[in-house]
Amino acid sequence: IHAALVAGITRRPFVVTFHGPPRAADLAAHFGVFYVEVLRRRVLPAAAAVTVVSEWARDVLIENFPVDPERVHAVSYTHLT
Repeated sequence: IHAALVAGITRRPFVVTFHGPPRAADLAAHFGVFYVEVLRRRVLPAAAAVTVVSEWARDVLIENFPVDPERVHAVSYTHLT
């Protein structure tokens, strides 16, 4: 989040790699509500792209956060072999 906030202040494009858990409630339980609100209101909407580890994580992220689906990309390990 820190790098994303700095990028937002300096108006430079940035990519977020989202490892999950992709549900807001799960994140809040682990990191706290403030973390989720910064992610929801500042980081994800401002990201040039968001990468996730699976199509499932992509779908859940899009359902739970205000992020443009066209900017969310699943990077599967099967694509690397």
